[in-house]
Amino acid sequence: MKRPIVRFVRPFLAMTTVLCLPAVFNQWPLVYSDTGTYLSSGADWGTPPDRPITYGLFLRATALAAGTPWMAVLVQAALCAAVIIRCFQCLAGDAGDRHVLTVVTILSMGSGLGWSASMLLPDVFTGTGIVIVLLLMLAGDGRVWDLFLFLALVFITTVHLSHPMILLAVWMAGLLLIRPILRWRSWLPPLAIITGMALLASVNLRLTGRFELSSGSDLFLLGRTLEIGLLQEELPGLCATSSNFLCGDLQKLPSDHRMLLWDPEGPVQQAGGWHAVRSDAAMIVDQVLFSPVGIWAFLKAGLRDGLEQLTMLGSSAALTDPWYRVPESSPARSVHLYLSGSYPGYLGSRQNTDRLHPTFFDDLQIAVLACSLIAGLWLYRRWPVSRRLLAWSLVSAMLAAVLCAMLSTPDQRFLSRVSWVPCLVVGCMLASRSRSSEQTIAHAVP
Repeated sequence: MKRPIVRFVRPFLAMTTVLCLPAVFNQWPLVYSDTGTYLSSGADWGTPPDRPITYGLFLRATALAAGTPWMAVLVQAALCAAVIIRCFQCLAGDAGDRHVLTVVTILSMGSGLGWSASMLLPDVFTGTGIVIVLLLMLAGDGRVWDLFLFLALVFITTVHLSHPMILLAVWMAGLLLIRPILRWRSWLPPLAIITGMALLASVNLRLTGRFELSSGSDLFLLGRTLEIGLLQEELPGLCATSSNFLCGDLQKLPSDHRMLLWDPEGPVQQAGGWHAVRSDAAMIVDQVLFSPVGIWAFLKAGLRDGLEQLTMLGSSAALTDPWYRVPESSPARSVHLYLSGSYPGYLGSRQNTDRLHPTFFDDLQIAVLACSLIAGLWLYRRWPVSRRLLAWSLVSAMLAAVLCAMLSTPDQRFLSRVSWVPCLVVGCMLASRSRSSEQTIAHAVP
């Protein structure tokens, strides 16, 4: 029998490398429009109004400290690899050792897993956090692993404003499908999530003087009222009785929330930015959204957008924006300013020279997801012990994607960053098709 350290280290190093394959293929870590904000917030110790500073500090401690973006990709891939190895150990036992690298290699290029891990963005931590919630709820036999997973979930809670909501929803799904509510381990995930929320609020208190998760919540909700058509209907009546920064010219109201909130020529930026219009946004949201008509419109649009979100497969939409290569764009400007030595490599990457061929990988992701669903249905019918885990993994991925779409707008990223979770669980179940592993699952999921 292999020693535990050997059993862990070899697949860990291999999987960390495999998860970076999309970045290697791209010849530079992948970027998104938010990458620039995260880099600048970490470099300048400034809390952005629309993002937590935590992932920016992560980039500061990795990419900026090392002088190369590859360090950030390696660290987040390593964290994800460790969690996946633990998942196979818990669900597949010794049988998982033979299959974990094969499964992860397929998912690295054939799902959102590797693409998210290879991106300078906290997206990979969404799915990783979901898996950690599962592992903390299962019967454990290692205090070191429990401590690592708990601290990892605390960190993951802080890196994106959607994570507390998503992780709590996933935990509640776990209570219904996996664990009786009275088992003490069932309360480890919410304890970690609450700790993470308190930590993020404390960091904001230290940097901004406000104990809050975000100063931009009202602006996000304002953008949502625009997307669902509620703002256009209610704003004229509101402006007739009070004044706000949107009342100047109602005919020039933007058509989507990105133009409203982030466009330099949009109303928010023209009025001085997020901090300058925060009180106006709070007043508009209170009167427009939090009314019987507003709540009904919000719920109806949320259901519509949530269902639409589940049809948005692949990753190409987040990877092919030609704006990334424009010197004035946020990602290019931040890379040039804070990672100047890597800037030529950034401009020469496949992503910025139209050589990424993302539609091929979209088709590959759809094929892998379809095969995983077929295999999952077969396991569900033929192997009763796997049913609760399979159901939970699918429900969790759907919850994570739908909740983001309901509060923002449908985006391919929201599904891509979590669709690998049910594929991973299916891989664990297939690796567990032996008597000894069945006993492992039966012990973990009573």
